[in-house]
Amino acid sequence: MYTIPFFVDLLLIGCYYTLLRRRKKVMGLSSGMNTAMFMPLFFSLFFSFMLMEQFPFNYVQNVFLSVTGSMCIGWVFGRLKDEQTLIIGIANGAVMGMMTPMLAGVVLYDRWLFYILQLLFICILISIAFEKKRRWEP
Repeated sequence: MYTIPFFVDLLLIGCYYTLLRRRKKVMGLSSGMNTAMFMPLFFSLFFSFMLMEQFPFNYVQNVFLSVTGSMCIGWVFGRLKDEQTLIIGIANGAVMGMMTPMLAGVVLYDRWLFYILQLLFICILISIAFEKKRRWEP
């Protein structure tokens, strides 16, 4: 149930990365931080749902895979801005990689929560994608 939406989310994350890669010169610090914190969270969440569905009794391996995957996503999105966002992305990826398998293990078969999280992911993705850099003019 969670495998196909995970790959759709992975495709959305890839498209969002290419969009940000082109606009990284005009991306502000807060936008870079939001992206570096947001992407590992939802990647880890959806990856944990998929792993818990596929391998429900291998909890330690699922946590390890979730931590490594979300740290890699945090590194990829964090390096778009500067070293500060890189560190934030990796640290947030590690923490979310440890926390989200617990949530996925508890609410694995609650489809409504999964659909609400999908909707939240798409809404936040759209809001961050169209965020403009604010210019303070006197």
